[in-house]
Amino acid sequence: LDFAVKKHNEGKLIEAKNIYEKILAVFPDNSNALHLLGLIEYQQGNYKDAIYKIEKAIKVLPESAIYYGNLGMIYDSLGDYEASARYFEEALQLDPHYNKASSAHYNLGIFNVNKGNFREALEHYNSAIQIDKNFYDCYWNRGLLLLLLGRFKEGWEDYEFRFKKKSPTDTRHLNEPRWEGCSLEGKRILVIAEQGFGDCIQFVRYLDLIKRKGGHIILECKKELKSLFECLISVDEFIEKGEKDITKLNYDYYIHLMSLPYLFKTSLNNIIDNTPYIKAKAELVQKFKSEMNREGFKVGIVWSGNP
Repeated sequence: LDFAVKKHNEGKLIEAKNIYEKILAVFPDNSNALHLLGLIEYQQGNYKDAIYKIEKAIKVLPESAIYYGNLGMIYDSLGDYEASARYFEEALQLDPHYNKASSAHYNLGIFNVNKGNFREALEHYNSAIQIDKNFYDCYWNRGLLLLLLGRFKEGWEDYEFRFKKKSPTDTRHLNEPRWEGCSLEGKRILVIAEQGFGDCIQFVRYLDLIKRKGGHIILECKKELKSLFECLISVDEFIEKGEKDITKLNYDYYIHLMSLPYLFKTSLNNIIDNTPYIKAKAELVQKFKSEMNREGFKVGIVWSGNP
């Protein structure tokens, strides 16, 4: 069994599978071999066989939390979130500190957010972080929930963990220091627009607050948004994302756009409301006026951003 586990951990799934099957041919009720064989079936995309093997392992050893936790993981992959949640809860009841307890709490946090059970979700996120202080994806998800609840101070703090997630929002290493709010007189600051179109459009309003600190603002944004943002009087220079290597630009500080609410300590009482801060180009207004010059009230609906 130890030899099979070694092969399994090395990613040699077929060799490990053969050994597990040989063990089960002699000892058909070996719960470890059943469970681990079930995991290999899962890794190979054979979900039905994976469930069958792990359920059989549970019948042999019903007090093993990891078996229930891994069943929860499989049902989560299948999109059966109700079953997934049941198994994660069962695993935590059997052993609140089993070796994947933080993942179980994290998944239960997501499940409860989607159900609208925000208090329970927050408890699960807190428990996951208490077990694993470096669970950055969990900090990020907790931040989104705290922002949803209007707890902005804590929410924006957690939101900063987006750069440490398994899939960080920006992996580039920037040579100059990150801006922390100091005066920018005589300095150049690179502002990096990030994430979706909606995020960029919502948060460019914060550029006015940077401008009050003085300095020259360079905005890196997606090509599709550049013409829209050219109306922003606080921006001195534009760079299309991917057009230049920003690590070689001449600037003194950088800041990511979505970090500005955190930096400026945004709360429900001081959300910047300098609207309207974006204007359509006059020639485009005229063009669409002539194209849509019909009687009656016009309503335009945009139901998705970047497909």
